[in-house]
Amino acid sequence: MKNILHNRFVAIFIGLLVAFVVMTLFEFVNYVLYPFPQDMDKMDMVALKSFTDGLPLTAFLMVLAGWFFGGMAGGYVACKLSGRGQSLSIAIGFLLFIFGLINCFVLLPGIHPTWFLWVGLPLLLVSPCAGHALSKKH
Repeated sequence: MKNILHNRFVAIFIGLLVAFVVMTLFEFVNYVLYPFPQDMDKMDMVALKSFTDGLPLTAFLMVLAGWFFGGMAGGYVACKLSGRGQSLSIAIGFLLFIFGLINCFVLLPGIHPTWFLWVGLPLLLVSPCAGHALSKKH
């Protein structure tokens, strides 16, 4: 039992790590396409809100794509590593959802548009399940 539990935790951890790497790659592309102004204090929430208010829709869609493909990749990897399926992808989706809530409401409150939260947070829940479905096909 201990070995099975250990393997599931390792698979979830690696799946989360893969998800965060993929999401970070999409965010990096966003930062290259839409860099912060040189003189902007990134810790100033008013300046950050002003900056994000001026971003085009494609910047937000890039983040959402990163969230989707990151979650999908994390779910896929966890399912492939463990030989198990749905329960691990649900666990990854739940953890990504919690991290998304922390990001949107604790670390960066009021920065994201409301529509982004309504689309992005549920996307974090379901995208690992898409990874699970993909892992069953390959």
